[in-house]
Amino acid sequence: MGFQKRSLGGVLGLVVSLSFLAGCTSDDAPSGSGVRGMDAPEVTVFRQPVLRDEARHPDLDSGLASVDVFPERLVFTYRSAPSSPPAVGEVVSGTLGGGYLRTIVGVSELAPNRYELITENAQLVDYFADVHFRAVFEPSEAVWDLGDGVGTRSDALGSGVKLVQSDIVEGCSAKYDLLDLKGDFSPIFELEVDIGFWDGLKEFRFVVGGNLDLELKMLPKGGAPSIECQEEWLLERFEREFTSTFAVGFVPVAVTHTITPKGSLSITGEIDVPSVELTGTGNINFSAGAVYEDGSWDAISDASRSGDVTFEVDSEGEVSLKGKLAAGLNYLAKIYDTAGPEMFIGPYVEPSATSSLCEWNTQLEVGLELEIGAKAEVPIIDYTLVSWSTSFKPLSGVFFMNSGTWPWCSDAGMEDPCSAFTDCDSCTASAGEACGWCGGSCISESRSGECGGDFTTSRSACVDCSGFGDCGSCLGNGYCGWCPGMGCVNDATDAAASCGGGYQTLSCD
Repeated sequence: MGFQKRSLGGVLGLVVSLSFLAGCTSDDAPSGSGVRGMDAPEVTVFRQPVLRDEARHPDLDSGLASVDVFPERLVFTYRSAPSSPPAVGEVVSGTLGGGYLRTIVGVSELAPNRYELITENAQLVDYFADVHFRAVFEPSEAVWDLGDGVGTRSDALGSGVKLVQSDIVEGCSAKYDLLDLKGDFSPIFELEVDIGFWDGLKEFRFVVGGNLDLELKMLPKGGAPSIECQEEWLLERFEREFTSTFAVGFVPVAVTHTITPKGSLSITGEIDVPSVELTGTGNINFSAGAVYEDGSWDAISDASRSGDVTFEVDSEGEVSLKGKLAAGLNYLAKIYDTAGPEMFIGPYVEPSATSSLCEWNTQLEVGLELEIGAKAEVPIIDYTLVSWSTSFKPLSGVFFMNSGTWPWCSDAGMEDPCSAFTDCDSCTASAGEACGWCGGSCISESRSGECGGDFTTSRSACVDCSGFGDCGSCLGNGYCGWCPGMGCVNDATDAAASCGGGYQTLSCD
């Protein structure tokens, strides 16, 4: 239903009639039965709300005892006769009963002070004539409810949601006894609504963000030389939900967040050694969501990632192992009881490794897939939301690679040819061999991943500049420079790079 313009006199009349309430800010929460302080978000009110003529907020009536919310009707129970009984044509909203935003199309009195209202879903523009606010939700401890098929219980998750763990994904683990899985989500939600007198809906923005942590550890044992396993899950029994109620000026608002874990796992490999361990870990920091501007919907996103991979085998042999864990979630936001944006957030970690007699290689992909649209219900804004959807990948591709040589190769008579060089200069100057200096030893470049410190391949980096105690003697060596407060350092070191503009190589100040 679109916004209908009204006369300026009608608008001014409404402003005057509500002027005694407009002084309330988000810090002056109304005291009616419909507003609760549980996990209240941080609310910024840019313009105080003005309601349409037909809008009512019965939750703020101190005599209202309860509201029962059903798909096409509401039941209001009052402690005493209401000052303004519900009437056909009114648009009512409140936070009792989980939240509701409805247009009344029929009223019957079931008993004294108890009314049944036949209703249709309404939209924000049917209720607000003018408002602009932003709310940021960061769930705290014990706000999530966990459904168990019978009722709900408080689940002490802190600020995080467990998307997957080994004991709830049983197929591949039972088949090969090879898995340790982890997927955690620490969410932050942001909602912004801007409705203007003359423009109707100007902007609606809903953003989901936070940290996603993933870990896939594969521990295939001997007796399973060929591995192939795939599994998908939608863990509706682990659905998490919380409702936050807060005040925008004098108006109570309810937002319900629902998260349902969803994901997939795949593992393939060929193994001819008794024991292998391959672990890939990833962290994704992201924000993504939907924004309505200029009459159309669009997606917004930003993301960054980090991660690591470790690989161990117990003896020489051929190994080829690859796994992918996508531990995602379906997310739905409802304002009052009507649907807002629905998102699938799909982070994944994909480690892989190969090993031959002596050489090993690993790589890691950490990525994020997003699908944003709407649930096929009456939307909170307009019907174009239902027909709009998009999918994209803010992050994808190989993130980390490493390689090296197993330590038992020297025990098998396959000694590293670079070990013949005993000093940094001869090591880095070696002809015919790709060598580098690492902590007092010369090793092949293929083993650089084994180096816990600096891996040096340049002769200039071998010069020890630390023995020069003053700038003059320091600059006498062509590979050294003077850094005030740090002393004489080699040009090729991290210390020289960190000195910045004060680094001296030509003259002493």
